[in-house]
This record gives sequence, structure tokens and C-alpha cells, in this order.
Amino acid sequence: MIRYRIVRDTVSGYEVQFKRRWWPFWRQCGDDGRCGINTHRTIEAAEMFAAAHRLQTQQKRPPYVVKNLTRSDLNKLEQQP
Repeated sequence: MIRYRIVRDTVSGYEVQFKRRWWPFWRQCGDDGRCGINTHRTIEAAEMFAAAHRLQTQQKRPPYVVKNLTRSDLNKLEQQP
């Protein structure tokens, strides 16, 4: 789960930051869906950037491991018709 916040920026006005559940620090959102520098003149522009960042990160998210398969599990799957 990713949380977002908008903070005052010393450059232009507002900056979008994100924090993952397992990471204790807030990071700046970037154009590539990871980190980087972003600065916006209005809160509305920052909100739109946060929404776009959320869509990018959801599309790039790797699948979760549901179960680690053992050799015997693989053999059973191969034997099924």
C-alpha cells in the first residue's frame, strides 16, 4: 500500500511525496513512477500528479508470491492431465 502527501516546497510551491508500508521514510514522486523531483504551483496540479503516479506504480507492481513451489509440487502438476 502506498500513501501520498502534498507538502510545501521551497522551489515553486507544492511537492508530492509517497511512502510505502514497509519503508519508514517519505520520498519524492518522480515522473518515472519511482522517485525524483517534482514541484507544482497549485495543490490541484500536485493532486493530479499524485493520481498519475499512483496509476504508474500500480501498473508496474510485480505479482505477489502466493506459494513457493517445491520440486514435489512441480512433479504433481506435471502428472496432471
